[in-house]
Amino acid sequence: MRPPTTLLTTLALLAAPHAHAADTTANAGPLTYTGTVTAGDLVGTPITFRLQLQNGDLTGTVTGGDALGLSGPIAKGSYWENGRCIVRVPGPSRTTYEFYGRCTTDAYTGSFTRSGPNFITGDFKAAGTNTAKAPAPLTVPTTKLTCAYMLYKGPNEPQELRFSNMGALTLRANGTYLAGTGVTGRWKREGNTVRLIGGAWNDRTATLELDRSGKTKLVFRSVDPDITSCTQGR
Repeated sequence: MRPPTTLLTTLALLAAPHAHAADTTANAGPLTYTGTVTAGDLVGTPITFRLQLQNGDLTGTVTGGDALGLSGPIAKGSYWENGRCIVRVPGPSRTTYEFYGRCTTDAYTGSFTRSGPNFITGDFKAAGTNTAKAPAPLTVPTTKLTCAYMLYKGPNEPQELRFSNMGALTLRANGTYLAGTGVTGRWKREGNTVRLIGGAWNDRTATLELDRSGKTKLVFRSVDPDITSCTQGR
């Protein structure tokens, strides 16, 4: 018989450290996830992703159960953007499989679509045991940045690009920032993150990442309804 859980045991479990998922970056390298897809009459269909993420581009393979008929290399044009992976796999008879969702080091979850003659939609959940790569030091951009985010409405709705509530952002070399048309304060670099101090955006923190053109951008996760990217002009 299993012994009863004591108060001390419960407190010890609550106090135990927990591992936290790390966000992926544009150069995360190899990523492996294993889980299931649920769509239409397909419940708990197994799925495995073996991906390689380099400069924001995804390559690799996806294998699934017989019910999906999905097995093979992912299509060119699969990509990573703002912590989300968009994986497309060509199938038989003009069928295309698409997986869209957030991809961290320990999970890849989101929506699933099979387009073509047998159109279905659903969702997927896959666990990973990936190790985050230490990002290389990046230079803080001191030019005027344009801030925007992608509003995701659903698997059957197109994403919509919207300007950020922050508007434009400039990190000045003297340690001050200007957001929008007149919000000012200071900024401080902490490793590969930048923290805003003072003003309407006080204590908002952004990570420094490379965009798909190779330039440094700022990525905020507490400014807009979705992930905000502040990018340099191209």
